[in-house]
Amino acid sequence: MPLTICENGEVREMTPEEEAAYLASLPPPETPTVGKATVQDRLDAKGKLRQAMEELLAEPERLARWFAPGRDRVDCAHPDTVAFVEDLGEDPAEILAPD
Repeated sequence: MPLTICENGEVREMTPEEEAAYLASLPPPETPTVGKATVQDRLDAKGKLRQAMEELLAEPERLARWFAPGRDRVDCAHPDTVAFVEDLGEDPAEILAPD
């Protein structure tokens, strides 16, 4: 469906150039995130918190990223985070659902 514009009280379809310029001016969509505390609570409810901590302790860089100051949320779709949850045998759509 083409985008429309109103000029001087008249509605018309945007030209491809106008449409491209308009779409380029829009801010990028917000990345869905979930609180790390929420992720921990969900893993704890599934009995997977201990396993998650053991895996984090085995990978110091991942552990440092998880506990980095001022970063209390994670990207719900980040490939590393999704893979981590899958490695725990859990469903990323459930564990990483935005809160």
